[in-house]
Amino acid sequence: MVTGVKTRAPVLGGNFAVWGLMFSSIDCTLAALRRKEDPWNSIMAGAATGGLLVARGGRKAMMRQAAVGGILLGLIEGLNIFISQQLAGAEDQQVGMQVATPPPVSTILSGTAGQDASGLADAASQGFNLNKASGNIYDDPGFGSPAANKFS
Repeated sequence: MVTGVKTRAPVLGGNFAVWGLMFSSIDCTLAALRRKEDPWNSIMAGAATGGLLVARGGRKAMMRQAAVGGILLGLIEGLNIFISQQLAGAEDQQVGMQVATPPPVSTILSGTAGQDASGLADAASQGFNLNKASGNIYDDPGFGSPAANKFS
């Protein structure tokens, strides 16, 4: 039995490599043509790959394997979406459990925690958003853009 596995392993590896190359090529081509990156690309690529790999078997075999490939990839993509939504729901619950929120960035930067920070109005009018409650610079849509970066 072990010798049978050893002799068949290179053939199975080669078949899997051909399948992977064809699937990835079709998936990327569909993404480029449709200009969308969504689960439908993978589903259609799975159907096309399944059909093309058995093209020598005739039209009936192509249709059957295309259906199998499309259904299989549809199940995989559906499971991926389901798991992603479940994990996102768990993250939302954890975020909701946080009690304390950080003070606004303007009060931290100005050293006026609990006081009026109206003296920073000039900085805010120049395009710096110092009053974000999150204090996360990555939430600012102007962050990193050439227009927002005065030094570049």
